[in-house]
Amino acid sequence: MRIYYMNQDDGDSFLRILVRDVSQAIGRRNEADTQAARRDVVRASFAAIEGVVWVFRENVIETAKDTYGLEEDEQIVLSETTFAVSNNGQIFPQQRFIPLLASIRLIARIAERLSEKQVINFSDNNWSALQAAMSVRNRITHPKSREDLRLSEDDVAVNVLALDWLSKNLAHALDTMVATRKQYLGDFKTLLAQLEAGHPETTALYKALRDYDG
Repeated sequence: MRIYYMNQDDGDSFLRILVRDVSQAIGRRNEADTQAARRDVVRASFAAIEGVVWVFRENVIETAKDTYGLEEDEQIVLSETTFAVSNNGQIFPQQRFIPLLASIRLIARIAERLSEKQVINFSDNNWSALQAAMSVRNRITHPKSREDLRLSEDDVAVNVLALDWLSKNLAHALDTMVATRKQYLGDFKTLLAQLEAGHPETTALYKALRDYDG
């Protein structure tokens, strides 16, 4: 299994720890193929999947802040906070997590809006594999019977496959976000140069935006 990393040192260390856990769990399972060892592989794999999604999310948010910004509804949803009113009229926040699969779709949509490029192909079988992996993970995390704890070879394999696929998409997405930042910076430098040179169309657009009162 080949795992793809982000370039930043902090994120690299974070992902390496998670992937090392997966590798060690697979090693233990290879030495003794018990049900406990299989469950360990699934748990470690899905922890790494969640870590990959977190890195993806944070990088896309930072890219948005550095370039075209998040839309208002995106900011609200990504804050994972809702507000309620108590019986005495006090407003208080409530944390509300975005389901993992929905989070991936949302973050990918934002990344594609920023870059105008596809970052994840949701139409292939690998997306289905991730959905199946989540079902397996949920089954052993919230077991209702002894059978829920029993994992087949396919149950284990689909989690490792999902992690490998998602890590490859992370590498592609991060490269795309880097390119988006570079393009935005290049466009911004060009705009500044045109303003300094008194480029008539650029200057007129700048004045129109400056004077626009919404």
